[in-house]
Amino acid sequence: MPSPAERFLDAAVRPFSDNPELQIHARRELEERIDPASTENPSWDSAAERLQHHDRKWWRGKAGFIFLILILVAFFTCFYPGLIKLIKAKGTLESLVDGSGGSETHAEIRERISKGMTMDQRLILFGTSSDNSGKVADEELWQRHPDNPCYLAGYARAYTVEHGTLPPDYLETAARIDPDNGWFPAHAATILASRSVKAEPRTEEEKKARKPKQWKILDPAGLDQAVALLVKARSLPLFESYTNERFAERIALLPPANDFGSYIDRVAIAARAPMAGLWSQKLIEVIGPQAQRLAEEDKKEELHDLLLVWKDLNPRMLADSNELTGILAVYATTRACVGAFREAARRLDLGETSQSLEPLYEAIEADYQKRPLIDSSALEELADKHGNMLSVTILPVFARQANAAPVIDGESLKPIRLFDHAWGGRLLYLGLFSLMGIAAGCAWLYRFRHGRLIRLLSARVTALMTPADWIWILLVGGCGPLLAYEAIQYLTPLGMRDWGFFYILKMKPSPQLNAWGVLTFVAPIAIARWRLGLRTQTWKLKHARPWLGWSILFFFLLLMPLVGLAISHDLVKRWEIAWTTLFVLGSLWWHTLAIRALCTRRATALARQATARLIAAAYGTTMLALAVAATVTRFEERYWLKRDTLMQVEADKPGFMQFEYQVGQVRKSEVMEILSPLEEIR
Repeated sequence: MPSPAERFLDAAVRPFSDNPELQIHARRELEERIDPASTENPSWDSAAERLQHHDRKWWRGKAGFIFLILILVAFFTCFYPGLIKLIKAKGTLESLVDGSGGSETHAEIRERISKGMTMDQRLILFGTSSDNSGKVADEELWQRHPDNPCYLAGYARAYTVEHGTLPPDYLETAARIDPDNGWFPAHAATILASRSVKAEPRTEEEKKARKPKQWKILDPAGLDQAVALLVKARSLPLFESYTNERFAERIALLPPANDFGSYIDRVAIAARAPMAGLWSQKLIEVIGPQAQRLAEEDKKEELHDLLLVWKDLNPRMLADSNELTGILAVYATTRACVGAFREAARRLDLGETSQSLEPLYEAIEADYQKRPLIDSSALEELADKHGNMLSVTILPVFARQANAAPVIDGESLKPIRLFDHAWGGRLLYLGLFSLMGIAAGCAWLYRFRHGRLIRLLSARVTALMTPADWIWILLVGGCGPLLAYEAIQYLTPLGMRDWGFFYILKMKPSPQLNAWGVLTFVAPIAIARWRLGLRTQTWKLKHARPWLGWSILFFFLLLMPLVGLAISHDLVKRWEIAWTTLFVLGSLWWHTLAIRALCTRRATALARQATARLIAAAYGTTMLALAVAATVTRFEERYWLKRDTLMQVEADKPGFMQFEYQVGQVRKSEVMEILSPLEEIR
């Protein structure tokens, strides 16, 4: 009667029955690895039964192919669409904001964003029907809606920037369709004046002494016409540039910001929107030359009347501006105009008017001197450590534009920080997915290292694995490191989610991420060797120094929470040497195993090829787990983006983020308070 070991050998070489010579070699190869003292061990019968059970399952031989299909499906459904969106978002920023090109052309971006829109909607969003239309922004929109003052204002702004003159029949058209709006004549006044005067160059000493510009009047009649238009603008009841309405109209056409790509689309469109107060910068080209001329001609009453005209128009210009850039532009123009009036009033000795202008001038200058001294270092540090990639550069800049900007704390930064963690984490998952794919491919190719016999026998060895073994190898080894990493991130205060995503990446090395990465590669090897050893205890398939793999596994598993503890207690520099050393040791162990596997002797080839098969399956499982994790980040991205109150773009809040709008409203209130002495001028 055959012994249990012989019954196992019969079951092990049964698939080779179509090649008797190969079957003989396979049996001899296995006999050499069986301990003679264990031939009567009942475990051989259990092993034979597992092989027979394995052979009855037709899908077992197709498992690798099924795995490959699942991995490809996971890549093209979980990673590829998001990767394309990120690439397009980068191209959108480059092409729409700074015009530098990028991965997409401007025409491609227009077509993608405005897909499914009507022609009117496309014109509202981009201003022109195409990049090569040969027309300025809003011209086609105005031609399609010639009775809409909002589109006339947009067309006029673009036309004057492009040509330096007013559009044909501009004032007549404005008087016909929007007769009560003073913005149109005020805007026309600045354009006429810019062609009628020229500023004389100032020396550095004059600039430091804050002396107002001196003007050369090229066309007195043109300047008179500009002043008359300002007087007319003052007499009209409305003052509306329609930039707020135009901004809301643009943003309302965009889909809600649900991910990084749609968020960048909204930011890019908002950044290109016209600002209400920018046109006012040329107002000094009316006020400055006229005030200088009236002072030279000793016309006190006319100068006082001009001051009253400007005094009434200035708060209306400020009220019309809601975005921060426009408010700052109006304030800069106000400063220049006050300086021009102050100089002219002093020359004419206007008495009470001069006395009223002096404290106003000093208050404005004091405010300008104070703003560069605003300390934003605390916000910069907070945004760097706990914000996102844009907050560290943008938020402090905006905060310095107001003396009492809205306070930002860690809680308000949380949505944008975790938004970055969501889309940035998906990139990390993609990177590790790619590395695991390479590693799994190398492990799969390793089966061809020692010829057909060892390759086929290694498949029979892995067929001995029980369901419990596969649970350990695939779920614990393949998914365990990811689950441990995510548990630390989401369930404990020792993760990195309280820190900015890019702040973590700036650490050299990024310890928790590196620990997770090494653990992902090491855990399947250690567990696969362990479980294979359990199934081949009576074989001569021993792995050298298994304790080393378990030690590396333990240290890196312990390192992940310890790193979080070190960072939260500001002990990063003290730990750098320790975790760098561990990282090097873990990487060295993994690479040493790979090199030894390539250079292995035939006597140890069977164990290593069987281990490589198990590792390939574990790495494939890791890739599927990463795909699931990447899918979860999509929902996270949407969840946190909707809760952001700092950097979202809202249609009713002009500017390319909410914090800019918030600072703008604070700054507007501060400017109105600074300019309150104007009310005393009668």
